[in-house]
Amino acid sequence: MIQPLNAHYSFAIGKKMELLGKKAEVSLPHPALSLPHHYYSEGDYQGVFSYGLAFDDEHPELPVKILHLEGAMLKVHCYFNDADLGEKISGYLPVDFDLTGLVKKKGNRLLLLIDSREDKQIPPFGNVVDYLTYAGIYRPVSLLSHKENYLSDIFVKANANGMINIEAYDEKGAKTEDIDCQLYLDDNLIAEWKGTQNTIENIKTYTFDEPTLYTLKLTYNGEEYIKTLGFRDAEWKKDGFYLNGKKTKLIGLNRHQTYPYFGAAAAASLQADDAHLFKQLGINVIRTSHYPQSEAFLAECDKLGLLVIDEIPGWQHIGGEQWKKTLLDFTARMIKKERNHPCLIAYGLRIDESRDDHDLYAQIEAIQKELDPSRASIGVRNFKGSEQLEDIYGYNEKGKSSRPFAI
Repeated sequence: MIQPLNAHYSFAIGKKMELLGKKAEVSLPHPALSLPHHYYSEGDYQGVFSYGLAFDDEHPELPVKILHLEGAMLKVHCYFNDADLGEKISGYLPVDFDLTGLVKKKGNRLLLLIDSREDKQIPPFGNVVDYLTYAGIYRPVSLLSHKENYLSDIFVKANANGMINIEAYDEKGAKTEDIDCQLYLDDNLIAEWKGTQNTIENIKTYTFDEPTLYTLKLTYNGEEYIKTLGFRDAEWKKDGFYLNGKKTKLIGLNRHQTYPYFGAAAAASLQADDAHLFKQLGINVIRTSHYPQSEAFLAECDKLGLLVIDEIPGWQHIGGEQWKKTLLDFTARMIKKERNHPCLIAYGLRIDESRDDHDLYAQIEAIQKELDPSRASIGVRNFKGSEQLEDIYGYNEKGKSSRPFAI
């Protein structure tokens, strides 16, 4: 069960422990600072910011409790009731804090300290970055409640021949096939089965013009989980890109997630509106430069048949060993976050315009091939003679804008 926690926060600049459990009228997504349209420095939004919240548990009958933040820039330190749950790196990716055993029926007290200061050990930082990162809890927050045995991760693959393959993982990270499945199209039950594989007859494929989406309802230990899927094949061959066996020229744009004044703290409606604007331009693919982006934006791309190439955080710079370790973690987290989107056709797994680093990019490729071998990897560079470890060689021509692109 999902309990949104996006309203009635107290907020202050700096570390303010007295905000623990206080209610006010700040809502999420929230920019830590309101900035002018132009003429300001990235140093203006670097600092520590405090968010306090008091809330009741809407599902006290479910014992497992997980606090889920979809995105906060950059690090999150969580205090809950009388417990210090430590600090985690979010940036462009979700973070979870285990609240099991700590949540009360009434009067829970939450304090989130957000540290937006650039850290040279965390991508994309360490040198010049050609985009602004802003600050605050800029994506939604929720409390996830489960029974003691639950599914911690689900990966659904569906191809143009109607075959569905599901990878379901329990709370300990072990694969399970003990799931009941129901497939719906427009609220109509199409098929039901037990287990992780099935082939559906007479399916409607997912295309640019008719991006047909099905709803998959999975039941495990009495809990229901919902996933959206599209039956489609995305193939990259030497002569181009093929969608469901049909060669298609990809014409697209790069997308940054930020807006004037409030930075990255855009509501779901604005994320969706961006996808519609791209669709109206007549393009058919978006590259999410240069970091993972909002689930609300990706979900709208699913609905519109607007294909997506995502990208790990970074720009030109590769840091030291700790920096690389964090990037490997970011890679795995990005793939798990986005691999259920039918709009996604390739993973951008090279720091944009970075130098070659065989060991680093070989490790990144191995992570992708383990977590989702069904999609291709792409790497973008801006110099010739670069080693290619990715499936697709991407190149930014010198002297030309990298904003529009065609494949």
